Amino acid sequence: MPDLSKFQLEGCQVLEYARHKRKLRLGALKGNQFTVILREISDRQDVETRLQAIAERGSAELFRRAALWHWRQ
Repeated sequence: MPDLSKFQLEGCQVLEYARHKRKLRLGALKGNQFTVILREISDRQDVETRLQAIAERGSAELFRRAALWHWRQ
């Protein structure tokens, strides 16, 4: 389990997290929602293109990158 208190990414912060001992079942987090706030955007078209890609293909890649961050620490 990653120690989120050590998470460091410029411009990002973990506001709150909780752990539990129950195993997650496939699809258990399907209803989870979160808010992403983007500030100081220099290339609006690039952001809109990326958001469209997430809308079409989902955001699994974001979670893969987070997992890789954990394993490289």
